[in-house]
Amino acid sequence: MKIENKVALVTGGADGIGKAVSQRLLEKGAKFVAILDINEDLGKETVNTFSEKFGSSKVRFIHCNVADDKRLKECFQEAFDVFGTLDIVVNNAGVGTANHRRAIEINLIAVINGCFYAEELMTKQKREEKGVIVNTASMAGLKTGAAYVNSNYYAAKHGVVGLTKSLPVSVFISTYHPALSYPFSLSLMVLCQNIFISTSSLL
Repeated sequence: MKIENKVALVTGGADGIGKAVSQRLLEKGAKFVAILDINEDLGKETVNTFSEKFGSSKVRFIHCNVADDKRLKECFQEAFDVFGTLDIVVNNAGVGTANHRRAIEINLIAVINGCFYAEELMTKQKREEKGVIVNTASMAGLKTGAAYVNSNYYAAKHGVVGLTKSLPVSVFISTYHPALSYPFSLSLMVLCQNIFISTSSLL
């Protein structure tokens, strides 16, 4: 898929990997990027920065706690309503925490919900080409080993990998391509490049 003139949504888009992805989408000519994040101050700051560089009509911040199923769906709908389309969804929001329930709710359940909310909206459109749903996994979704990483994080990211691999056989996906990204560098610039290099063949 060519990113130019496409409408995108990025969860956890105010900072870190999500911010880098949002910037990359705008640099590649995305028509509009909706940035969802729980940090309202940081979200507004990020949008102001992007608005100065790319134009205020191309980016919007939507305050969202992805662990709140109802609110997450409302945010997806709001982004869809802005332009009446949704072409790219990046389920990126994540957290490292010792709280098992919170870790699973944010790192896995929110990704599951994001996939199906996106699928629901994408099927409403008459599309010339399929949309794309990218789920940010981690090397922790492929293997374990680092003692400083909570076991709940490994469990959640393995779940994200399994979810994404299962989508082609578990749902009707004539409207979108599922894709995984495995960012692994500590440099945000390199992280951003890795995301789009690793998923380029799928996009």
